[in-house]
Amino acid sequence: HCENREINGSIIALDQEKAYDRIDHNYLWTILNKYGLPNAFIQRVKNLYTKSHTSIRLNGCTSLPYRVERGVRQGDPLSCLLYNIAIEPLFENIRRSGLKGIKISDKIMEVLVKAYADDTTIFLAESDRFDELQTILDLFCKASTAKFNMEKTEIIPVGNPEHRDQMSQSRIVNGRLMEDTIKIAKDGESVRILGSYQGNNANTEAPWNEITRTQNKIMNLWAQAHPSASGRVMLAKSLIVSRAFYLMTVNGITKPQLNEMEKSIRKFIWKRKKGPIAWELATQQKKNGGIGAPCVKTLYEATKVMWLKRWLQAEPNRPTWAYALNSMLEDSSGCEVDRNTITEWLEQGWHQKPRSTNLTKSAADLIATAKKYNVHISVIRASHELKLNMPAFHHPGHLINLSNNTKTARCLRTNHQVRTIRDITNVIDNRTLTSNCANQRRCRQLAGKILNNLNEKWSTLQNSPRTTSLYHTPRRLYEMRTKDIQEEPVTFNPDPGDGENPLDNIRIFGERKGYLTRNPHETPKHPVRTKYYGPRHRETTETILYTDGSTVRNGFENGESGLGIWHKNRSRLNTAMKITGKAHSNQRAELAAITQALRIVPKTPLLIISDSLTSLNMICHHIVAAEDKGWNEVANADLLQEILARLRTRPTTCRFMWTKGHADDIGNNEADRLADEGRASTHEFEDQELEIEHKLALQDGARLKRPQIERCLLHTN
Repeated sequence: HCENREINGSIIALDQEKAYDRIDHNYLWTILNKYGLPNAFIQRVKNLYTKSHTSIRLNGCTSLPYRVERGVRQGDPLSCLLYNIAIEPLFENIRRSGLKGIKISDKIMEVLVKAYADDTTIFLAESDRFDELQTILDLFCKASTAKFNMEKTEIIPVGNPEHRDQMSQSRIVNGRLMEDTIKIAKDGESVRILGSYQGNNANTEAPWNEITRTQNKIMNLWAQAHPSASGRVMLAKSLIVSRAFYLMTVNGITKPQLNEMEKSIRKFIWKRKKGPIAWELATQQKKNGGIGAPCVKTLYEATKVMWLKRWLQAEPNRPTWAYALNSMLEDSSGCEVDRNTITEWLEQGWHQKPRSTNLTKSAADLIATAKKYNVHISVIRASHELKLNMPAFHHPGHLINLSNNTKTARCLRTNHQVRTIRDITNVIDNRTLTSNCANQRRCRQLAGKILNNLNEKWSTLQNSPRTTSLYHTPRRLYEMRTKDIQEEPVTFNPDPGDGENPLDNIRIFGERKGYLTRNPHETPKHPVRTKYYGPRHRETTETILYTDGSTVRNGFENGESGLGIWHKNRSRLNTAMKITGKAHSNQRAELAAITQALRIVPKTPLLIISDSLTSLNMICHHIVAAEDKGWNEVANADLLQEILARLRTRPTTCRFMWTKGHADDIGNNEADRLADEGRASTHEFEDQELEIEHKLALQDGARLKRPQIERCLLHTN
């Protein structure tokens, strides 16, 4: 980032001497009091420390006990918090000083200081003075009795190559001549910060050479114990791959290094012989015919998915490095659009080349991973707030391409500060009048043209119907979430729950391109129909259906399953069907019965009564979570997807209710009888191809911000 934008400065990696052992207790009590913590709490902490004594044993002789007046206790869960509070005044003084730091983006303040535990990194601009930083450090050390080892301080020059060469040769850093003991990293050299190796054009081979030697030593040692095949797989996961995981995560790994590591692991597991099965099959789970061997390539891609999740977080949880990465994308040679029109790579329709010359390897790998696993924004029904938060330029929902480099377009960006559709509406409503605009009328005309150029899905001029019916007020929705299905019927909420921030709707592992694409020339074959997704009117007549499933030889391929649906005596809706296929289980039979009920009553209000509490809870309370997982590791995902699609596209409400099985409920007993008859029926339950409106009611892929979503990638192997 600094090299691309020629922001000269330096990164100072400070080294503290015994940081946790040097905090003075009197200083700590004063800081706790200044932060306004309750006196009772401070006194309890004092009681833990003021009566602490220790002694020294030397050559078998023990000294007299003496009182410990500095440091926090090792292993105490409170120690880290106390240390963070104690060192915060140092960071606050740095932030309040005249030091400017390094500017990353207009959206955040300059980066000046970053710290994790006792590792402190300072970012200085070219105009900052090192002596001013030294004065602040000396003041903190005097107050807290802490000590910084300036001899072990390491410095990374940043900026253009001329500035870096001059700093490393002259050893003058921000106006101060550095001692010979202080390392100033030249181009090609690296500095270790929090276990990662950072530097300008740093050589990444040396850290991996050390890890490779350690891995080979472990494998040679354990090979002498002759472990079994499953034991070798366990050792490969726990002792070999784990050695490389952290460095792989923070620094990345080259393809040759990745291939070499996989080759070593393969030789270790197969005892340096040819494997009995292909390695691609060996890395699969046991249920898929493999032995669960570690696939380091997939593991590496999972770490990239983890970084993608952090990068694409919405504010205010977005990390600082995400803004730096966005700036790199704007500056990269692969960016094919005007930088001033860019708001967010994934929200817009411009294309980014993953192998741009100005991108770092880690950034290029992130872009390549995002494209490989189809990271995109998936929205079923865009809310009005989401439409307003979308970018105004390079909007993927544009019907035709409008020029973004005209004089009027530049005026909208520069003088009217237009970035989003909300800003466009403000220009149209004369809310952003400015004296710098030469022609207000033309700017409003272009703003109106941009707004009218949005397709049906993203247009703010069309009033999309409510996702839920008039019954579903906020209070009603709360009652639906908290109702106990064993006590009373629960109304299904068809709202897809799309967030108001575009970054909250990012999905991964999608199978289709999605309806918010990166390519502005690519339009969806079937546009989303906003006339669905929820009930629209009241209906007085509700159809009541009892559903049940029956299975013999549960879990076996030679099992038999049937479904039964009962409405009332001699009703045409009464159904007995045979369920075909290899997978036979009571749960699948119950879900098949509910699916068939939704098929035969597609429009009128419906109440489904079942004795399967597991199925009902899954549909009413957990089905959206399964969708957010991308249906990964979800049993009977095909039936659940059809159920969710049909529920979301119904024009009327659907309620679910539980009843006790094999009791005095006539409807349930009749449905059970029909399910038993269905096992021998010639009328078969068949999988149906969903219509386009049903397919569009399902999200494409897994929600990226879901916790541990990268595990979905590992589960495929």
